[in-house]
Amino acid sequence: MSEAKHVSVHLGKRQTLPVSDVAEPYVSVTDVKHYIYCPRLVYFDRVLHAQPVFGSQQEESQELHEEYVRKELRRKDAVYYSPEFVGAEKYLFVQLVSQKFQLQGIIDCIVKTVKGEYVPIEYKNMNSD
Repeated sequence: MSEAKHVSVHLGKRQTLPVSDVAEPYVSVTDVKHYIYCPRLVYFDRVLHAQPVFGSQQEESQELHEEYVRKELRRKDAVYYSPEFVGAEKYLFVQLVSQKFQLQGIIDCIVKTVKGEYVPIEYKNMNSD
């Protein structure tokens, strides 16, 4: 997504409030996911630029995701998911944009099989207590 543009709204002699440019051309897929869960998340992030406070499970999941990404980067072109992927190509962190739907997002991994089929892979870590 393009960098957010900020406009200062003057509230008084010493107060200003940063406001993001809501006319950004594309919406991220993550924003859609967050909006479905809780519309306020998008408002806090995109308008107020508030930093989220993560719980211990969210922090642990983020660390596990980052570790998996580091391992995947070390593996380079190797694809270990299934025997049917022998000889497949692997693309990491591919940005996709839909002009039709005005959406953009990044896929963790796309595997292109020898038959020319594209398989998207999203790395997730879920644990329940």
